[in-house]
Amino acid sequence: MSLYVTLPTLSEVLYVASKIYALAGVGDPNGEALLLALWLTARASVAQLAEGWR
Repeated sequence: MSLYVTLPTLSEVLYVASKIYALAGVGDPNGEALLLALWLTARASVAQLAEGWR
């Protein structure tokens, strides 16, 4: 089984996770969001969007 994530999706995950961690009162929301993104990329391959992917 393969799991792929695109860079725009990964950047949105990072942004939203940082906001959620900040609202939750986490001391370093950006650092925690980065750890989440790194965890995700360790388990998923980053896929590039092909031209004309619409």
